[in-house]
Amino acid sequence: MKSVKLNKQYQLTVPKEIRKKISINPGDMIEMLINERKEIIICKIKKKPLEDSFGVWKEKRSGIDYVNEIRDESEQRMVENGIE
Repeated sequence: MKSVKLNKQYQLTVPKEIRKKISINPGDMIEMLINERKEIIICKIKKKPLEDSFGVWKEKRSGIDYVNEIRDESEQRMVENGIE
């Protein structure tokens, strides 16, 4: 069990060993529940697979540009290796 102190804005910092155990990172969502003994329970909200994929494409170029670049590189390698 770890103790933490609320700051003036009623915020708290999750200790490093707890962050690692439940695999939380900045931007992750958590739930806070209160049980019948008025204890606070903090749980990581599990993302759906589709939500996990958001932010994967962080480059500014479009997907079409990326595919064209990969295609051009592939064609160039084929020419260099004598494959047509």
